[in-house]
Amino acid sequence: MSDKMISFTKPQRYRFDFGTDNKLYVILFHGELTWQETAEMLIFLKNSSYETMHKAIPHYLEKHHLKYSNFVSMELPLEHGKAVTWVKHLLHSDHYHTLNENIQNTNIFCSVIDHQQTTADGSLEGCCLAMRRISDKDQGCKYNMIGQTFLSAGHGHKEHGYFAIRNSDGNSHLQNIDTAAGEPILPAFGCVDLMELLLHIETIKTKEQAAEISIR
Repeated sequence: MSDKMISFTKPQRYRFDFGTDNKLYVILFHGELTWQETAEMLIFLKNSSYETMHKAIPHYLEKHHLKYSNFVSMELPLEHGKAVTWVKHLLHSDHYHTLNENIQNTNIFCSVIDHQQTTADGSLEGCCLAMRRISDKDQGCKYNMIGQTFLSAGHGHKEHGYFAIRNSDGNSHLQNIDTAAGEPILPAFGCVDLMELLLHIETIKTKEQAAEISIR
């Protein structure tokens, strides 16, 4: 399912999830944006904080005369343990049935999660994820995801992580494009530009590409 071929002739459902420490910001609306138009909106949103997406998205749509309706925004709690467990599931599961259950009837779904927490022993545990799902009635669902879980005892100490680039192969299976275990590919300390990963998620094929594009 090529990005260039994705266009819709009737209103579709869009969902965007932005997860950060203790909060999940969810945006839903109906519209007729192609993936290219959606990507252009994401470029604009890079300058907005997650908590202001409920204002930034309708502002962009109205400014660019893009029709939309049924706009809903939600701010939900995001527990650290659940965030890490969810990302681990996405990076290791062979099937995406669970994903479809959570975001059924959504045509374009984009999610970024960046969650960290200091554990009782002083270590830093965290996860990050960029994911895109595009659903087309003729070609089915296509998933792309890039993510990492990690555990670090602090600067200068041993760090361990698991990193994966994954996509769907058209028959409900998720497959690995590139993986790495050991020293984290994306930094445990510092800023990772997940929106940039999301924008290039179709073309990133190696851990080296992911690191180069995402590290700010």
